[in-house]
Amino acid sequence: MVESSRRPDEISAARLEEFAQTIVEPISNTRVFSVALGGANSFEDAVFLDIRGGRPLSRLHERLFDLAAMPTLPSYPYLPHCTVAHYDGTTPHAHAQTLLAPWRNEVLGTFAIAEAEIVTLDPSQPYPDLASYAVIPFGG
Repeated sequence: MVESSRRPDEISAARLEEFAQTIVEPISNTRVFSVALGGANSFEDAVFLDIRGGRPLSRLHERLFDLAAMPTLPSYPYLPHCTVAHYDGTTPHAHAQTLLAPWRNEVLGTFAIAEAEIVTLDPSQPYPDLASYAVIPFGG
């Protein structure tokens, strides 16, 4: 958080509080839903697990993005996922894809999503600690 935001990755304390209050209703009107975690997949820089059954996450993401009134669109479309590792440059991306192939279609578990959490972080750090700002339970 900053006193006055000047960059797209900054938010002022006042704007963050306004956003947190604005999203309480849509989140509390969201029903708890389950998703499956897996299979293994890869971005250019990270290994991740797919989120199956993530359509409710996508709808919630779209709604929250609209409420945030962001001035620019992200460079990439939203893809529900769980990042599990980042590449350190020692394994070529194509080799990593081969290593992940046996787990491409494996479901590794399921869980219920019952709340949303707003966190803040320092974007200048490569792997910053997340600080919880608010936790909003689903109500449905």
